[in-house]
Amino acid sequence: MTTKKAPNCSKRSKVGDTLYMQYTGVLKSNGVKFDSSYDRGHPFVFKIGHGQAIQGWEQGLLDICEGEERKLIIPPSYAYGDVGAGDAIPPQATLLMDVKCDKI
Repeated sequence: MTTKKAPNCSKRSKVGDTLYMQYTGVLKSNGVKFDSSYDRGHPFVFKIGHGQAIQGWEQGLLDICEGEERKLIIPPSYAYGDVGAGDAIPPQATLLMDVKCDKI
């Protein structure tokens, strides 16, 4: 869902675009933060539609504008499924991601 619209949107993201995203992710089950680009001081950069991000991002960030903010609720099947990710994300975790598109 969009939480903040971009003031001017002349371009929306599409498959093949490189996105520069700021984000904070927490576990839905307990609200514990598992990762944040803000903590590292630089955005996460990936090419949408090329398998460089989890499916929840690949689908949830299509048609986003520069400066737009969204909240993504990502079920396990679109995140890390039965495996989880290291110690931070347990198996079958639903992720809540607050994201902001800095640049397309």
